[in-house]
Amino acid sequence: MYIVLHPFYKAVTLELERYNVETWPEKNEFIEGCYPISWHEILNLVGLDNISQIDVALRTMIGGIKQQYENITWEKLVLDLYKQSEIINPCDNGHISPFLENPLLDAIKKLGYEFLLTVDEHGINQPKKIHIRVC
Repeated sequence: MYIVLHPFYKAVTLELERYNVETWPEKNEFIEGCYPISWHEILNLVGLDNISQIDVALRTMIGGIKQQYENITWEKLVLDLYKQSEIINPCDNGHISPFLENPLLDAIKKLGYEFLLTVDEHGINQPKKIHIRVC
């Protein structure tokens, strides 16, 4: 099993108002307009001990963790990072980070695969076969 840690983001040229569902930038515009920040860098910035604490903080923010496991203190540390440094949290919409998409697809192609089957998280829709394109 692999766990992908989607990076946090720091805007360079993109307006922070663009980081919402209605005006989300295209992949290449996103890559050119900001840079990724690793979870380990976030640990140093907020003073947490391990990436599990970041995971709990992020899931606390979106209500994606049982209440008994929530940690409001860690959540506040990560939220304050945005307020102080305008560092944006990883996307929580199920999409692959723009910074990870091309390297991930390239690695899959190097393994000899030309197509992927995509399905929704509930298994309701029929799988879709898509050709792997790195762009």
